[in-house]
Amino acid sequence: MISIKGVMRMAVVAAMVLVAAGPALANINKADPANGNPTTEFPGVGRFGDAGGFTTSATTIFDGRHILVARHSVTVDGSITGDLRPASAFRFEAYGTTYQGQQMYANFGADLAVIRIDGIVPTGYQLWSPQSGSEIGLTFQAVGFGYADTDADGYWGPGGLGTKRLFANRVDAVAQGGLPGQGTVLKYDFDLLSGDPVGDLEGIAGPGDSGGGAFIPIGSEWLLAGLISSSGDPVDQARGSLVRIADYREAISNVVPEPTSILLLASAVVPLLLRSVRRSR
Repeated sequence: MISIKGVMRMAVVAAMVLVAAGPALANINKADPANGNPTTEFPGVGRFGDAGGFTTSATTIFDGRHILVARHSVTVDGSITGDLRPASAFRFEAYGTTYQGQQMYANFGADLAVIRIDGIVPTGYQLWSPQSGSEIGLTFQAVGFGYADTDADGYWGPGGLGTKRLFANRVDAVAQGGLPGQGTVLKYDFDLLSGDPVGDLEGIAGPGDSGGGAFIPIGSEWLLAGLISSSGDPVDQARGSLVRIADYREAISNVVPEPTSILLLASAVVPLLLRSVRRSR
């Protein structure tokens, strides 16, 4: 079992990573057993990086042509509000295939960016919407490729980056993020210290997990409810934050039309085109 001192030391280190590191490392903290279990679930969540290597995570949405990433992973200085690097500088790997970035959208006022890639990933996820209900109190499954604190001493062990891991936790609150430009977030706690764990996989994300997806089920479908963003609250060092997707769904859909929207548009436009063709004969 990890000690309180270990968790706090780890969270402080994680918070420092966000300030000091560029896109090479994401910003967050992972505590045993928050390392999670290696997994092949959620195959639309893949590795993200540049020519120097895959150093963080990203999540495929909608039609498989676009991915969501943490904005701090695509800025020059590694901050959320920093200047953007070009989309062409980045790569995304899923299903054993590497895709190149083509175009970036990052004007969401949150730790969030959308990148169009040069191919189609077989799996893309639909987004949680306000109509899906409140996320508070619901358990999510989160996936990322970050580092692991394998011996629970508060320091990241060698060889952890690049292993896909799954952990669970529960949404505790909706709030404004504590970091500049972070936007609206879903907050969650590493509750093993308080005796209220969420199963055997309860955890907090780690460096490199940023951009990984947090999913909540609706019926038989897993909806993307949050994007891994940060950890290390000034008051509670074992707290993590996910960008709240529901608050940005409309803005995302404005640049990446949902498949249902495309179908509705087609159903309206095609009859008009056919009518026009008949008249011209």
